[in-house]
Amino acid sequence: MHASKTLTATQRKYGQIQKEALAIIFALKKFHQFLYGRKFTIVTNHRALTSMFAPNKGTPALAANRLARWALLLSQYEYEIEYRKTNKHGNADALSRLPVGPDVEFDREEDDADIDIICTIKTIGAQLNPTDPEVIVKESSKDIVISTVMRYTTEGWPHREEATPATSEIKEFRKLENSLSNKIFHFGYPHTLVTDNATTFKSEGFQQWCKERGITHLSRAPYHPATNGAAERMVQSFKQALRKSTLPSNAALLEFLMNYRRTPLETGYSPSQLLHGKQIRCKIDTIIPSPAHSAQGKQSKNTQLLNDTVNKIHSYQVGDPCYALYCGPRRSNQPRWVPALVTKVYGQRSVNVRVWPRGPTWRRHVEQLQPRFSTEEDLHLGDIFQTSDKNSDRLPIPVPPEEPVRQPKRPNPRHPLHSDYGPDNPRRSSRRRQQTQFYS
Repeated sequence: MHASKTLTATQRKYGQIQKEALAIIFALKKFHQFLYGRKFTIVTNHRALTSMFAPNKGTPALAANRLARWALLLSQYEYEIEYRKTNKHGNADALSRLPVGPDVEFDREEDDADIDIICTIKTIGAQLNPTDPEVIVKESSKDIVISTVMRYTTEGWPHREEATPATSEIKEFRKLENSLSNKIFHFGYPHTLVTDNATTFKSEGFQQWCKERGITHLSRAPYHPATNGAAERMVQSFKQALRKSTLPSNAALLEFLMNYRRTPLETGYSPSQLLHGKQIRCKIDTIIPSPAHSAQGKQSKNTQLLNDTVNKIHSYQVGDPCYALYCGPRRSNQPRWVPALVTKVYGQRSVNVRVWPRGPTWRRHVEQLQPRFSTEEDLHLGDIFQTSDKNSDRLPIPVPPEEPVRQPKRPNPRHPLHSDYGPDNPRRSSRRRQQTQFYS
């Protein structure tokens, strides 16, 4: 593929480096549709252009305006440039002896570009008055970025405010409040709000926010997402629908919400009917009108059946021995069940357990517990718990047991057996340690 042109009267006055560069620019514009988006190689017999138009080097600061403009035009291509001697460049040199003629469109674009650069330079030069050296300072003060940098340089750069736990908690609560307010303005205040154990939900501001609006806040047991099973099931259904859809993300989301709110549940009513009292219309309603549902009593029946099932599964009371699932570090290696006693019952699904005999208190779901046969030590609850009322739902007050007798330490074989070491050493106190007293 070959292309050539003759030089205009103005182009014949260019220097040799500009003539060689003009040939490259002419070829790029001529074959732009074949070169753009592909990697190619530029071969030239002018070694200076390999440095000036190198793709991995910047344009020289002292380069002519026309060369700088051409270098900027080359930056949109992905290319490599290499030097080849003239005696090895005979194919291109021979074709250059047979020019096709002038290229009017290319020459007009080049002339317009040169005129724009000259006009820009003259405009900037007219604004810079040599007799007024303060013009640069005046114009710089009008620019927002330059004036800001100048102020930071003289007054000092600003430092970011260190985030304290209090400020971070307030910011997180403000984000949560804005998100919940958007939902509440559409659907009203809920009676109950189930969340995880994030610090945002445990903050004093969120608790006060729920209290002012009469919202009961419930937190699920840690590492047990099935506590909020309805939300988890909703997320699972959405992911499955999103993977099956061929629409873009936003359109797939709207399609899923329409179908989900339109689909009847086991009760015979769709979520839109339960929430708004009417069925929303979709495309299928234009063909087959949706019939009226009359199975509202199924909902109460299914709810009662679910409560009966939960009551059969849950049978833990205060003081019942059990095994609690360990949820600490390295819990994923192998499940570990720790003996514990139930200390408090929350509703039908969550309880507080205390690790036997003197361990910490954990919050667990009933599915994170396993039954355990009681022992003689479990029957002596008074040694561990002390309550004033057997029917009280408060947490029992722990009473520490007696301190166990310490076993004598094994003698160190490195220490010589004489009077300078051991319990008879006068440098060590031989007083008997008094037992620590706890106040209830």
